[in-house]
Amino acid sequence: MRVLLIEDDESIREVLKMVLEAEQALATPDAELVVETAATGLEALELVTRVRPDLVLLDLTLNGEDGFEVFKALRSAPGCADLVCIAVTAHNLWEFEVQAKSAGFAGFITKPIDFERSLFPLMRRLLAKSDQAA
Repeated sequence: MRVLLIEDDESIREVLKMVLEAEQALATPDAELVVETAATGLEALELVTRVRPDLVLLDLTLNGEDGFEVFKALRSAPGCADLVCIAVTAHNLWEFEVQAKSAGFAGFITKPIDFERSLFPLMRRLLAKSDQAA
């Protein structure tokens, strides 16, 4: 199982990667959880077609980039039209959540991230849904 984490802040990116990799309960019996990271939309575009992630966590406020535009670019990459993506932001405004859902994001999480009550249950639900569709 592969997760692509797109976060421009290096310290947040490294902590998120470490926490996600430690949560092997998200893995399946057949595959361990592997977390790939990108700091920019361009890096993410290079990775997404090569890695083929099962799930993407995308910071909506990347340094100098609009996360919604990055999401559109990722979805337009070859073979990625159905990419499952969770929007991550520090902006706890319902407008962001509405915009994310209407843009096609599968979920919305605010920082600081509550892993046990928010992120992990959402990831489990989305990954189970994508397993059923496969």
